[in-house]
Amino acid sequence: MAMFSLLLICICTVEVILGSATPITPSAYAKVLKQGFSTNYFNTLNFDNVYDKQNVKDVYAKGFRNLRIPCTANLEDLNMTVFLTNLETVVDDCLDVGVTPVISLVYTEMEGNATAANQLDYLQWWTDVATQLKDKDYGLSFSLFADWTEAAVKIIRNSGGNNKNRVIMLSSPIKDDDYVMVETNTYASGPQNQYEDEKCSGSPPRCWEDNGIKIGKVIADKNIDDATNNKSTSGLPVYWGAWSAVDNKSGTLNQTEVIDFCKYFVNALKTESIPWSLNSLDLFYDTSKGTWLTGLQTVKDQQFNMSLILDAIVTNL
Repeated sequence: MAMFSLLLICICTVEVILGSATPITPSAYAKVLKQGFSTNYFNTLNFDNVYDKQNVKDVYAKGFRNLRIPCTANLEDLNMTVFLTNLETVVDDCLDVGVTPVISLVYTEMEGNATAANQLDYLQWWTDVATQLKDKDYGLSFSLFADWTEAAVKIIRNSGGNNKNRVIMLSSPIKDDDYVMVETNTYASGPQNQYEDEKCSGSPPRCWEDNGIKIGKVIADKNIDDATNNKSTSGLPVYWGAWSAVDNKSGTLNQTEVIDFCKYFVNALKTESIPWSLNSLDLFYDTSKGTWLTGLQTVKDQQFNMSLILDAIVTNL
């Protein structure tokens, strides 16, 4: 079963609406999100060395229009005040350049461990973030994916400012909220070609071989259809919150297969008007130096020319 969440998104309508003080509908916000990258700015305590506003400008110039900003909450020695200041800097830079920021929380201790203490930590984190960013315009969005999303939604909605009408990602629909999108993360670890009993492994399956005609395209179509069917059921637009071009878990695809997958997948998402974020910017761009990567990069013992893969993606936007 595909993983879905709902995106409680601070919604703004087309690129020109970024900066608007008026809430916009989820369907309009889907047009703002378009295509972008997931980032690693807040997965270590090294922000000053891995971020510069030029990153955002370069992403925009390349044709991408969103940055997903996962934040690891349980880093040792994390100073919340410093973190919130840095997070606000990235959000402000994105909104200034015309790139849509999507904030999400990464808290590994919570995964499969829904304790009362973890719940308090989760809700406190969203309280702090929502309060810090409550007056940002509707280009900002929040992505929630945990066991306590309804409680977090209440916290965000009640934190004041523009958060009352900011859109959020949830694991299940909520009633009486007009600012919600559906998120799916299938292919977050990329396509792969591993099998069990001659059947494509994984749930949902993500197999891809050669050009995808024999194995791959039908599976991708099914995964996208599952997402759009969910949209039809709920009446909400879909956001593909994270997908990877390469098999970043097992390293089973070669470069030609990766390029063929990317071309097909990006075109298929475009056909369905589904916005997306790609895992991750660091694979294609040196954020500390502010330059797009060239030459070979190693991912799971496989070498790829990520610039050629990116060219294939950009060509099919």
